[in-house]
Amino acid sequence: MRATVPSSPNARGMASSVGGRMVALDETDKRMLELLQADNRLTTLQLAAKLGLSTPTCLRRLRRLREQGVIVADVALIDPAAVGRALFVFIEVMFERQAETVQRAFELRMAAAPEVTQCYMVSGDTDFLIVVQVADMETFRLSSAAN
Repeated sequence: MRATVPSSPNARGMASSVGGRMVALDETDKRMLELLQADNRLTTLQLAAKLGLSTPTCLRRLRRLREQGVIVADVALIDPAAVGRALFVFIEVMFERQAETVQRAFELRMAAAPEVTQCYMVSGDTDFLIVVQVADMETFRLSSAAN
């Protein structure tokens, strides 16, 4: 259950940043993104009906959003409790010494740890914020002792 967090389109904003460039989104695009973020299993016919568009127009818009990189993936959201990982733990990490080699080694360890679902380099007193998903506190204690 590995998660990566790409820059997601902002369905409420005026434009989406894709690969460093802005993509203009009109109100229909934004509404389409909101609907797909709520349920990406909608058929093009259902999506078109909700948007008040013809099916071919809806399909063209959907293809354009994918081709422009606004929609980057269609994913399944998994119920963490159903797979035994209901506890989310947020961990702040502060390095005792700042060095590129220390940071890189840390990033590699986090990428290899199956319980780590997200890892962010942040500014301020904290160097990294990690999100860990485990079954319970005992599992967390065991996994943190191992890392």
